[in-house]
Amino acid sequence: SFVGMNALLDFNWRFATNGIELTEAEFNELVASNRRLVNIRGQWVKIDPQFIKQMKRLMEKAESEGLHMSDILARELMDQQDGGLEDSDLIDTSAFAGIQFDLSKQLRSLIRKLTAAENLPEHEVSPSFKGTLRPYQKYGMNWLLFLRESGFGACLADDMGLGKTIQMIAYFLHVKESGRQKTPHLIIAPTSVLGNWQRELQTFAPD
Repeated sequence: SFVGMNALLDFNWRFATNGIELTEAEFNELVASNRRLVNIRGQWVKIDPQFIKQMKRLMEKAESEGLHMSDILARELMDQQDGGLEDSDLIDTSAFAGIQFDLSKQLRSLIRKLTAAENLPEHEVSPSFKGTLRPYQKYGMNWLLFLRESGFGACLADDMGLGKTIQMIAYFLHVKESGRQKTPHLIIAPTSVLGNWQRELQTFAPD
């Protein structure tokens, strides 16, 4: 139910050459044969034995260590970045650097929502919220709720004075009223802002 950065994903391999998809047994036979020219279902195909062995090692590594959400996100974000490989922060150094991923519909939808604002699910502000959120504040609430539902953490980084506290209050209300929060929220903050939190809670969510 959660897809946080360290969550392991289910996956399966497909290996194809010259448009011919191989079974696992056929692929293992290629590895064992160590030949450069092989006949696959009546078609002669030139094969690089070193490449085949490299693929075998990658498959074994993935089977033993699993495939993490972070591997998929790093690849997808690089693919979406203009000139992605020029950005040193996004260079993929994982074991899966040479692999193409074909994502399931659910995972592709999740990544679209993470990277495109128009794909974010919208939630109504609770009727018990005593105020009106500006459009960007409502978006912030929706962003927090989406990340919570997806098992990610979040950093709400609006500039000072733009209403991060009331976005959090609207978020707290939604979680509480949806029945998904059974224990108190914990707010860690400097003592200098406790009075502000108390006033805003009394103003916007007295219950």
